[in-house]
Amino acid sequence: MGSMYFENSGKVLGHNAKTGDRMDIEMIPKSWKTKSSIKGNVKDGQGNKVYDISGCWTESIAITDVNGNKEVIWTSPSPIANAPANYNFTELGILLNHFTPDMKGVIAPTDSRLRNDQRLFEEGKIEEADKEKTRLEVKQRASRKEKEERKEAVENPLFFNKTECKNMFTGEMQTDF
Repeated sequence: MGSMYFENSGKVLGHNAKTGDRMDIEMIPKSWKTKSSIKGNVKDGQGNKVYDISGCWTESIAITDVNGNKEVIWTSPSPIANAPANYNFTELGILLNHFTPDMKGVIAPTDSRLRNDQRLFEEGKIEEADKEKTRLEVKQRASRKEKEERKEAVENPLFFNKTECKNMFTGEMQTDF
């Protein structure tokens, strides 16, 4: 029990296909001794370190260049009203799940914004949302178990097609997206 919150953790890798620059950061969850933090670096196309990245995703993130010059590049926005009841999401985090009726038929029917439990939760019907979420999870587990028992191959997506395309920066053909 306790307060609800969402915590980022794990590695985040970035690659600039045009310049070859690479970013490697780790999001470290808080512990009873420390608050959540971010650490990592950016290297140029030749592998030379250009920046160190540090900070806390709930406060601010800074970069430090090889000469020791530090610059804050991001500051956490002010919390939304009743933030603890909304997993302490920012306004952006809340808007990522925004749905309008004109989106129906445009976004994939499997988009999480169309889940009944999400809609119920956003309408404040917490108990109904929890029951619906449990029903969906039980159904998904049963379906996965049934497919494993039949030794079915990995399914092809119904609403997306994997196609080969040219990377707009490198000109290379790719299918790994």
